[in-house]
Amino acid sequence: MTKTVVFLIFFVFMTSAKANDFFVAKSGNDNNTGSIGSPFLTIQKGIAALNLAPRGQAHNLYLREGTYSEVLNGISSGTSWNTAITVSGYLNEVVTLNPTACEIINFASNQQYIIFKNMILDGTNLVKSLTSGCYNISLRGNYIRFQNLEVKNSPWNGIIGGGSYHEFLNLKVHPFWNRRKRHIFS
Repeated sequence: MTKTVVFLIFFVFMTSAKANDFFVAKSGNDNNTGSIGSPFLTIQKGIAALNLAPRGQAHNLYLREGTYSEVLNGISSGTSWNTAITVSGYLNEVVTLNPTACEIINFASNQQYIIFKNMILDGTNLVKSLTSGCYNISLRGNYIRFQNLEVKNSPWNGIIGGGSYHEFLNLKVHPFWNRRKRHIFS
């Protein structure tokens, strides 16, 4: 093979393995392309774009600065840590998730290789119930990484659930008060 053919094969292989980066911003529009210059408005539109991206590649959903009242759910799995799906606050911007729902991050039982990082998960507006729990993170699946997160104001537990091989790196988890007003740590 000539050097040109080898280079072309290498170039095609490298460009086909390229990750997709999608962006969401408070000033975005869900009719946009999801690029940094043309971000989506809603997290769910960003998750839909992630889910359409080719499997077997690492993909990123970056949330730009602001407070979002959406739940993170329905995210497709990655296939390994090298091809994980990442949902992250963008660079040093402050991103807060504060939905009026029962959970901030919700998983299906079979999800894996997903990374959440650089965000504040604020449970202030989570639906409170005397008979069932509502949590900042209701964890299922396997190989989920939580990195550089602040978890606070949960009406029940900040993080609860099961699964295997999860990673919790550099978290700040605040104590919370349960329905009987006892001080409990999550």
